[in-house]
Amino acid sequence: MKGAIFSPSPPSPLRRSLDDSFAPSRQSQSSMPKSTLTLYACEVALDDRYRLLQRVWIGFWLVLMAVTWRLWLPPDGFPAVPLLPVSSVPPAVEWTMLAVVVAAIALAAVVPRVRWQSAGWIAFLAAGIGLVLLNQHRLQPWFYQALLLAVLWASTDSRRGLAMMRLLAVAIYFYSAVGKFDFQFLHTVGQQFLQTAGGLGGVAVGQWSEGQRLWAAAVFPAVELLVAILLCFRITRLVAVGVGVAMHVATIGLLGPWGLAHQSGVLVWNAAMIAQLVLLFTPTRTRPRAREGDDETGSARRSRRLLPAALGLMVTCLALVLPLLERAGYWDHWPSWALYSPHNSRVTLQVHASAVQRLPERLQAFLTAPGEDGWQNLDLDRWSIEALGVPDYPQSRFQFAVARQVLRCHSLGRGGRIVIQGVADRWAGQRETARVSTPMQIDAAADRFLLNTRPRPCPPET
Repeated sequence: MKGAIFSPSPPSPLRRSLDDSFAPSRQSQSSMPKSTLTLYACEVALDDRYRLLQRVWIGFWLVLMAVTWRLWLPPDGFPAVPLLPVSSVPPAVEWTMLAVVVAAIALAAVVPRVRWQSAGWIAFLAAGIGLVLLNQHRLQPWFYQALLLAVLWASTDSRRGLAMMRLLAVAIYFYSAVGKFDFQFLHTVGQQFLQTAGGLGGVAVGQWSEGQRLWAAAVFPAVELLVAILLCFRITRLVAVGVGVAMHVATIGLLGPWGLAHQSGVLVWNAAMIAQLVLLFTPTRTRPRAREGDDETGSARRSRRLLPAALGLMVTCLALVLPLLERAGYWDHWPSWALYSPHNSRVTLQVHASAVQRLPERLQAFLTAPGEDGWQNLDLDRWSIEALGVPDYPQSRFQFAVARQVLRCHSLGRGGRIVIQGVADRWAGQRETARVSTPMQIDAAADRFLLNTRPRPCPPET
């Protein structure tokens, strides 16, 4: 019969078994709607970008800790000021915390499981916060940023985490720019930047009028503010990335060895911000890909993070809002992204010529020439850079504690005094100033600070 000639014979059991063994991916792909495949491909791309950002930041943080290594060791030479009053701390405690910080971020970089990554970030947070509690000086802007990002990576999935990382990045540029639109920056650091840029570009800035120089100095924060605004809109983000990368490259040129020769940490951080701009604000490329049997869904990945997503959201919101309190003195300058903004509160330690010999020679090297009244300033910033490789923490509370330590450890008595200056007025640059010298005056001034001003016990040869 004709029908019998052309009818296919049923496949053998062996053939069916072989077909089934080689076909699961085709079956799963054909049974999965196209829209689901597209969403999954986008989700995978976001996860990959999120993970890449983490690893890039980890690499830069390790470099930053290496170039500022003296800051992370037990104090030896420069006073350490805890955030909260503590007695002497065994060096082994800080060594252990430092080891945990390095090991934790290394773990988070290499382990594939989200739960283990989250555990690594939690360990990093615990040890990192401990190091800051033992010494406020360690609250460097990049390390504060690291703590914020660690909270996000331990609590949020890629979609929410990338969105909050973008908010934090915009906030850094915004607050940094706004902090520079003031009298102090335009007349001091801004002019220094302008003179250096002019020297590198062969422009005789000194021949310009004062008004022209002030307007030119305002270009620095204006570019920063422009980057922050353009990053807020998807249509202008690529332009913002280009402008931002050029801005950071120019900053590295100004602050590098061929310019102002600032510390290497600030150069590394600017390089890290370039990498973040490119990875965080450029589009992700998606390739359609079928979901494999062992792939985790988005909800499964979220459930494997050890901290709740609400914590990441809350910490991000606080980081966005708290810098508004900086000018009022209720939030520190560096965590408010007041970078190269000289309006910060500050302290000057003055030593009378009659008491200079009580200081060790190592500290005498940081004294300025005496004035007509015989008082000399001890440059705390130069001392910090020489001893630790980082600038002095730009907060009157911290600097007051350092000055207090010097007065006490070297028994300067009335041969030393502390000049306390508040935050500069944005429009006129004026500051409230107070001088204290007697123990009663110093104790009364210390009580006006909200956080601790008692340093840890005198290190050797302070």
